[in-house]
Amino acid sequence: MLPQIIQRYVRTGKLRLELRLERFIGPDSDVAARAALAAATRDRMWNFVDLFYRNQGQENAGYVTDAFLSRLATAAGVPAKLVLDGSTAAALEKPVLDAEAEAQAAGLTSTPSFLIGPDAGKGRALSVRSLDIGAFAAEIDPELKR
Repeated sequence: MLPQIIQRYVRTGKLRLELRLERFIGPDSDVAARAALAAATRDRMWNFVDLFYRNQGQENAGYVTDAFLSRLATAAGVPAKLVLDGSTAAALEKPVLDAEAEAQAAGLTSTPSFLIGPDAGKGRALSVRSLDIGAFAAEIDPELKR
């Protein structure tokens, strides 16, 4: 669905996507959030996250290992060492804490969650019932007409 959202809304300049990383699911999501932020330092966060979701294991199974992160980093075009170092970097904790505070303020309690509005990190939660373009269009199109 994401490629359709990008083609229909982002590339046409109607919408800007921002990804906020949170740790809803436990230790694997904690390491993964910082690893993705490390990939962002090379403008490869979306690539890394896409690969991550396509290859994720069972929640809280401990699958987010150095080997797993290294494979994803390499496939996303990011130095594996950068991602591995970032996955434990205290400096990357603040953006995650900020995202979690924004989510809490917006009343978001699950992942994925989506906000739409004119300002980054603010807006109303989209109440999509399925992850398909029709469900998103039904929420996005009326908002864009405002």
